[in-house]
Amino acid sequence: MDFMKPSHEIEVKRNPFLALCKPMVGDAHSLMSVPFPHKTCVYFILKRTIDIVFSCVLIVATLPVLTLIAIIISIDSPGPILIRQKRVGYKGVDFVMYKLRTMHSSSRLYDHAPKHHCDNRITRVGKVLRRTSVDELPQLINVLNGSMTLVGPRPEMRHVVDLYKPWQMERFNTKPGLTGFWQVSGRKDLPLLENIEYDLYYLHHRSTLFDCVILIKTVAVVLGLKGAY
Repeated sequence: MDFMKPSHEIEVKRNPFLALCKPMVGDAHSLMSVPFPHKTCVYFILKRTIDIVFSCVLIVATLPVLTLIAIIISIDSPGPILIRQKRVGYKGVDFVMYKLRTMHSSSRLYDHAPKHHCDNRITRVGKVLRRTSVDELPQLINVLNGSMTLVGPRPEMRHVVDLYKPWQMERFNTKPGLTGFWQVSGRKDLPLLENIEYDLYYLHHRSTLFDCVILIKTVAVVLGLKGAY
């Protein structure tokens, strides 16, 4: 795949959510020619306030469940309960991201993500955690400490980012998110190139309303177990 010549077009008809958001993605280079719209301080203050409030509430609400899951993980297979990975964040700066361990401890920490639930690196409990996205809940800590936000491009591993073209680096002009536009528009079923184009579309159209719509859509996608392996 030639990442310098993106040609994917988002088909609005196949996804009512896209029709709602009126995306016009499909040519990343044309997006790059359009400057990012100026966002007021009100937007960023409100976004950070929502991040803090929601992450605090969800951490407290899910703590009993996470405690039980931690016990089950430790019984299911040997190894740490929590995984700490370096990911590329805002402005290309590395940060430590937290996840519940879903793979056997013998698996490499920095490897390609599973593309199928039958991947033998995934533990028995890990299959359930990944399908339900519960393994991502510790990232609420990242949201609370400000290294991530609730809605934004997903954080990527450094060895993947090192292969990015200049236009793809634009996705780091905002904090990485716990969920994002491409996650609710296909998740891992979409090719990498189209994922990035969704991220760029989000950057050009982000707003408090758009963030809220993505959060609501995320619940439906997670409950539908779509595109998570």
